[in-house]
Parts: sequence; C-alpha cells; structure tokens
Amino acid sequence: MENIANLLGSYQGELYDLCFKILIENEGSEADVFQYVCEHWRDIDNDPVTPIEKYFTDSELDEHKLIYGSITDGILKSTLRKCNYDYLEYSDFYRSLWREYSSIFESVKGRAFAFWWTMIDRSTPYQYLGKPTRLVGDAFDKFFEKNKVHLKKIAYILDQDFVQSTEVASLILRYLEEVDDFDSKAFVLGRALFLKSVEACACDVLERNVKNQVQDQVQKQVEAELKKISEQEDESMKS
Repeated sequence: MENIANLLGSYQGELYDLCFKILIENEGSEADVFQYVCEHWRDIDNDPVTPIEKYFTDSELDEHKLIYGSITDGILKSTLRKCNYDYLEYSDFYRSLWREYSSIFESVKGRAFAFWWTMIDRSTPYQYLGKPTRLVGDAFDKFFEKNKVHLKKIAYILDQDFVQSTEVASLILRYLEEVDDFDSKAFVLGRALFLKSVEACACDVLERNVKNQVQDQVQKQVEAELKKISEQEDESMKS
C-alpha cells in the first residue's frame, strides 16, 4: 500500500476524484484498498504537490448525491449495526461493505462515490466497541422503577451550577460506583446523557428565541430612527 500512502500524502484536488483515480489505477483488491484508505487517510499529512484529474463534474457529483447518497447511507448503517450487534464479524466490516457496494454500483464512478461517501462519514474509521446494552418495553420499565433513586440523584447533579464539565462527570462517575450492576449503570448513565441532550436542545431553542427577540428590537429601533429622520427632513423642507 506504499503507493496509496504516497498518493494520500501528496494529492492535490478533490477526495472523490482521488477515490476514482485509486480505483482505476489499483491492480490489487479493491476491498483491501478501500479498507486501507478509510483507516489511514485522516492520519496522513497531505502536502498537495501532485495534481489529480477532475473525474466528476459538479453536476455529476450532485446527481450521485441525489441518487446514491441515501442508498450508501443505508448500506453503511446496516453494516454498522450488524457488526455492533455481532451479526457480522467486525473484522469483515470493510469487506462486507465493499461487497454490497460492488453488487449495487456497477460503474466505477458509482463505486468511487460510495468510497468517498464512506470515507467522510463520521463512523469511519470503524471501531468495534463491543455489543451495547439495549432495554426495550418491559425491561425499560423494570430498570426505571429499580433505579428511581439513582435517577433523582443524577438529575440533581445535572441541575447544579458547576463551571467545568469535568466536575459534573466526576460526580456522576463517583455516584455510578454505588449502582449495583452493569446494566443498571448503563441505564442510569443513559438517562443522564438523555437529560443533558434535552437541556442542550432547550438552550439552543432559548438562544434562538433570544436572538430573534434582539433582532426584532433592533429592527424596531432602526425603523423608529429612520421614521424620526424622515419627519425631521419633512419639517426642514416645510420651513
């Protein structure tokens, strides 16, 4: 992969054109090259000294986004879930993805688009973190009842006016040591993350509302000033 690494470190142009160039010049396994690039391109410093040809026009790129963007997203999400929930060996993540892309995208440009679309997705480079805990239906209600006291304590911690996020995190982590089992810890911490995200959304809404109110007030002040200037000009003309 030395030639690919050199290209990643020196190319000058757009990433999607680079993906096309890699595919048409690659003499080995497309799946192996796809995996190598997805895993390493962000870590390779780029000194843009090697211009690459423009293979995608702007209209072609827009059309590929429109036609293939959601398809690629669907394949990527499905493969992620299969690996995350152990329906697919995580070591087969990139190879499985490329098999799906190759079966659907017959043209090199289609595969180059899927290549690029996956590269820039925040889920790559893929990292297997172990099978997550899921609680649904009765299990969720059971854990909610079981951990009511812990949830109140977490809500209280989140409601305090700490300066640093590390202060909040340290108190939550310390308190989680008092929670009995792993699944309960996951449940309580999950609710904490949920409450924090709701708080962040509420702050965003409040900020937007305040910003809109300020803009309205400024606009009214400007209109009042313009009206006042206009009246003064009229008075001056009359005199």
